[in-house]
Amino acid sequence: MRSTIWKSIEEVLRRSAWQVVPVYLGASWAILEATSLFSERFGLPVLVFDLTLGLLAVGLATLVALILLAKRRAGARWDEGAPAAGLGTEGAPDATGPGPASAARSAWRMAGTIFVSVMALWGLLLTVWLLALAGPSEDEIWAETEALPRLSVLIADTRWEEAYQLAGEIEVRVETVALDTLWGFFTDTVMIRTDLAGATVHRRPYGSDPADAQLLGSTPLQVDRFPRSPSVLRFEAPGHRPIEIAGLPMEFGDSIRIAPTGIPDERFDPVPGPLPDWAGGPEFAFRYVSPNLSHAPTVLLGDYALGRREVTNVEFRRFVDAGGYERPELWTEPIRDGGRVLSFDEAMSRFVDRTGRPGPSTWEISDFPEGADSLPVGGVSWYEAMAFARFSDAALPTIYHWFRGSTAWRSAWILPLSNMDGDGPRPVASAGAMSQYGHQDMAGNVREWVYNASGSERFILGGGWEDPSYMFTVANSAPALDRSPSNGIRLAEFWGDTTHLAQARMPISPPSRDFFAETPVSDEVFEAFRRMYAYDPRPLAPEAEAADTTDLWIRERVVIDAGYGGERLPVYLFRPREAEGPLQTVVYFPGSGATWLASIDDHTMAHVEFLLKGGRAVAFPVLQSTFEREDGFVYRRQDPSTTYREHVVQWVKEVRRTIDYLETRDDVDADRLAYFGYSWGGMLAPITLAVEPRFRAAVVLVGGLSALPTQPEVDPFNFVTRVALPVLMLNGEYDMIHPVEEAARPMFELLATPPDDKRLFVSPVGHIVMYPDMIGETLGWLDRYLGRPIP
Repeated sequence: MRSTIWKSIEEVLRRSAWQVVPVYLGASWAILEATSLFSERFGLPVLVFDLTLGLLAVGLATLVALILLAKRRAGARWDEGAPAAGLGTEGAPDATGPGPASAARSAWRMAGTIFVSVMALWGLLLTVWLLALAGPSEDEIWAETEALPRLSVLIADTRWEEAYQLAGEIEVRVETVALDTLWGFFTDTVMIRTDLAGATVHRRPYGSDPADAQLLGSTPLQVDRFPRSPSVLRFEAPGHRPIEIAGLPMEFGDSIRIAPTGIPDERFDPVPGPLPDWAGGPEFAFRYVSPNLSHAPTVLLGDYALGRREVTNVEFRRFVDAGGYERPELWTEPIRDGGRVLSFDEAMSRFVDRTGRPGPSTWEISDFPEGADSLPVGGVSWYEAMAFARFSDAALPTIYHWFRGSTAWRSAWILPLSNMDGDGPRPVASAGAMSQYGHQDMAGNVREWVYNASGSERFILGGGWEDPSYMFTVANSAPALDRSPSNGIRLAEFWGDTTHLAQARMPISPPSRDFFAETPVSDEVFEAFRRMYAYDPRPLAPEAEAADTTDLWIRERVVIDAGYGGERLPVYLFRPREAEGPLQTVVYFPGSGATWLASIDDHTMAHVEFLLKGGRAVAFPVLQSTFEREDGFVYRRQDPSTTYREHVVQWVKEVRRTIDYLETRDDVDADRLAYFGYSWGGMLAPITLAVEPRFRAAVVLVGGLSALPTQPEVDPFNFVTRVALPVLMLNGEYDMIHPVEEAARPMFELLATPPDDKRLFVSPVGHIVMYPDMIGETLGWLDRYLGRPIP
């Protein structure tokens, strides 16, 4: 028996060895392809493929080993002078041994035996695996039925950070080929460099706890899976203080500079003055950040530093305790009240706290309230801010340096974490509202004085806790003597190239336009303009998508035809919970903050709630470029571009289509509709009211005509004289966006409304009308022209 086996092996060597091996390899390839398809179809782990490959490799090794062993044995026989197996002494076939055909068959039988044995072993092991584990594991089922479908939804919704976190969890818990194809949809490759090689880099999601940061490595560093969501990178190096930078992957492509400890002062974070090329650099231009300063000249800034935090009460107390209000050398600017220059003593008599002692207007007995150590100082004038800066061997930032450091173009990240539309200040740097270069709370908490003048006033930026969120990007100003509770301080250091500092400190006047000296377009031209806002009476095709309730309202989300381009228009209809019957309804046109927020749930409901409490319904259309309909349009208040013109036309059509829908509802009194336009909606009110005749009355909150250039078809000035319905205008005395005399009063005077049916109410505030005046005036106006709602 043993001799027969060796004879077969020797025959394989002579006649079939190099025929058997290729066939074995071909069959193995077919088996591997089938295994791959089988595994993918039934969700088997990668282990199954690896096991198959391993067994086939063992079978191949066995076959080759036998061939080599047979060759060695055959060689030994020939060395001893024995005839080869199966041959006679004359070289003829041995009658008792196999011939060539028989030997070939023996070789193929041996290869087949090995192959069948390998497959039998593979089947046995796979069966044992399936029986032992009883199908896929819990992690595999979770990945297949929950995690991967959820990941696809997150990718489709561009929720990159959530997708990144979920993908990381999937990768840890289970091996799946499907995940490998998805990483590229929500991550990028980023090369991170620093001017000092070897700096360690930690990453955390923007707005998260610093303790959540994860180590990426040391610079220079290539990160192949960097999430496309906003991130904060922390850089640390021996002998250098840590710095944090926020941004998107593209913003980490430039080399990061790490400032040596103490240079600049560790209270400050450095800012590179020149803008990168992708941001339109190197000069700074307001058209990218502040809608009402697009007329200001561009300036090339040198490197500088801004205070990481707003000045706190504790820091300002050092100034007070050091006799800051008694040292004339700290007060070098002439202190003016209108056109009169005050003496030092007269001025200091005004810079007192609630008890008449030196200090901010919010203090008592030259000290801040107990427990307010880490709150930002508030209630200071521009002159006090300047004196404190000089006392601190620092300076106030210019309006250019402030906006450069604020990275206001990232308001979509910053504003949700900021203290705006709030009840009071909060401890500095307590909520992670960080600009690109590490500066905290530049939006909200307190307004921050800057150096530049605007006429007789000084700019004060960022908005305070009681201001609406869009004030972050608006260049507001106030009298230099103003000591409102939310007026605060942030310092700057100019330690780089100061060549252009003097230019950056120049006064900036608001754009001017004498509306009373201009003439609106003729009736014929206006009629052509009006036709631009018309649309075909297509079916609304309403689809009710959602409804929710609170203690105050029932809110429905309905999507209708927008009246142009096949667009669909979501409309939120708010109704008081307890009201019945056809309701008077107010169509609400929001402020420009809606263009920066991701959802209506992020928008203040203050202007909706008081109307609901008054017994009326509110229709809130999701206009193009707002909330979930964000389309990349950058709102700059008013501009001459064709894109802006097209958007204005679309917005007005959407308001009109909203009324079309309201007329189909039995619970809406379509004969008693009112318009409420806030800021942005107030500025565009003349256009909407001139082309839409179905409103019975209108309220314009902090609206006015804009002096910025635009195309005549969308210039509210050409429409305001065609508005004749009752209009209430509510404006702020110190409003920088729509100044009373330059913007609000011209709109009011030019309205074609009879004098008894229009009213201009002015409050002693900025770009916001304080409660309760706004509520009382608005409800009284609607009661007058729509009638009191039925209880």
